[in-house]
Amino acid sequence: MPKWSSAQRCSESPIPVKKVKVQKEKKKSKFVEEIQNGPLDFSTPTSILSSLLVNSNLSLKEFFQKHWEKELLVIKNAKKTKESKFKDFQNYFSKLFSLDILQHIAMNFKLEHLIDACASRCAKGVKKTKKDLVLSVKGIRKTLAEGYTIQLHHPQRWCDELWKLQEGLECYFGSLVGSNIYITPQNSQGLAPHHDDVEVFVLQLQGSKQWSLYKPVDELPQQCSGDLDVKEDNLVLLKQVLLEPGDILYMPRGLVHEAKVLPGSGTSVHLTVSTFQNNCWGSYLADVIPDMIDGLMSTEKDLRLGVSPARYREKTFKEEISNKLEKTFELLKKQLDNSDSEIPFDDISVDYFASRLPPFRKDEQCCPSLTDSDERRIRFKHPLHIHIMEAFEKNDEEDSEDEDSEDDEEVEEGVFIYYSSQNDRTTHMVGSKKEPQRLRYPLQFLKALKVIHGNGTNFTNTSDICESTTPDFMEMCKDLQERNLLQIEH
Repeated sequence: MPKWSSAQRCSESPIPVKKVKVQKEKKKSKFVEEIQNGPLDFSTPTSILSSLLVNSNLSLKEFFQKHWEKELLVIKNAKKTKESKFKDFQNYFSKLFSLDILQHIAMNFKLEHLIDACASRCAKGVKKTKKDLVLSVKGIRKTLAEGYTIQLHHPQRWCDELWKLQEGLECYFGSLVGSNIYITPQNSQGLAPHHDDVEVFVLQLQGSKQWSLYKPVDELPQQCSGDLDVKEDNLVLLKQVLLEPGDILYMPRGLVHEAKVLPGSGTSVHLTVSTFQNNCWGSYLADVIPDMIDGLMSTEKDLRLGVSPARYREKTFKEEISNKLEKTFELLKKQLDNSDSEIPFDDISVDYFASRLPPFRKDEQCCPSLTDSDERRIRFKHPLHIHIMEAFEKNDEEDSEDEDSEDDEEVEEGVFIYYSSQNDRTTHMVGSKKEPQRLRYPLQFLKALKVIHGNGTNFTNTSDICESTTPDFMEMCKDLQERNLLQIEH
């Protein structure tokens, strides 16, 4: 069995990693419903991001070439304009979240300090955290009156529109997407200057906030910086910008920033949507290369040769390592280029499917049943929430007399279907590590499953699949349908 990696948090502010009690709903709890007829295009994951960035007047290709992981981008709201492609987000953003919505959530759900929300204020570069935060309507009002910023962690757990938005963005980025709400009273600042380890989109929902953006002190960092000081850390100011309702700020990870509400500006509410925590090539290669090398050892005698006995006595061993690495990576590349098999198994993908949001969906009509004799058209119900991997699984004999013996281990080939369509939206990005939901079927059905999955939302005729004539294939399809993963059409 592979070792599952822990779920990666995707928040620009760290949440305590300790045993978390999954928050329970109070009686008569009520989620904040989705917004009807908003300006975002939810038809595809690509259209969601495109419509969110429409006021930048950049195509997605231009955005990724010029700004993604490189340079900040300020997107001012487009108020009434003759050019129809630009959008006025002010009204829509005001409905995404507000102080009233926070109070509604506090009244209908049991919120826990530090797990669901926290509060802090920063004066003269020094941050103070409120240790006695009470997450009730009265406690929230008192906290804001004291000049604290309230940070609500991952509001997509209670707000349907944010669930719909972030689920679509997760489908686009192939990475967890988290969010935070910041409510800051006028003439105050919540956090000290710092940088994050995620790509961040800031949406100004209500009020206004002045952002000071500084040159990165670390390029594409893998960890958050903690609090920084403008003078002591020699921060170089790049830009100051005032975000107003409907405005969007994109910040690549590593960009140092701080934000405050100016006197007379009223209460500010902004949303951060963040992604790509530890989703880099280094992390991916560190995950897959060991298994790829392990697979090569069975066919490459050179990798089975003993390490030089002179490695502790001679300085030439460093050169031997260099030569061996060069040859090994050439072999790995050749194997990948010439292989018809799947891309390497990786725990990062497994962890992503275990931890991501389930699809935002409404009730659907039941599908007809699949019978052995009838011609049917089939498809995965939520193809973007399906991941198919060829994998090997070790079965250990529990009754083995010699626990140290490896002779009783059997390696079974198979095809694993990982699915996130039944994940729990209310625990997204919080709590302990989540176990993946997966099914295992015989390896012989890998090609057929790939064909069905590759057709996306289009139906596949069972008659076009060679394996469909076998009883085992029909049983697999019935099993997938019973688990609400496969749709059947006459």
